[in-house]
Amino acid sequence: MKFKKKDKVINILTGKECIIVGTKESPYKPKNNLLGQKEIKPEDGYEYLIMTKISGNDNEVNYSGL
Repeated sequence: MKFKKKDKVINILTGKECIIVGTKESPYKPKNNLLGQKEIKPEDGYEYLIMTKISGNDNEVNYSGL
């Protein structure tokens, strides 16, 4: 099963909700990056970059990490 950017998934190791932010075909393009990277691709052996949901309510959901 292939996932796309913005798909919501459950991390089977932690049980937490996550969102796909990048794939090998479609890298993540951060707005602010301290290392100056324009695109971030998954490391070798991985297919996706995900962010974990840290909080949320009806109006706003926050994600963190890569």
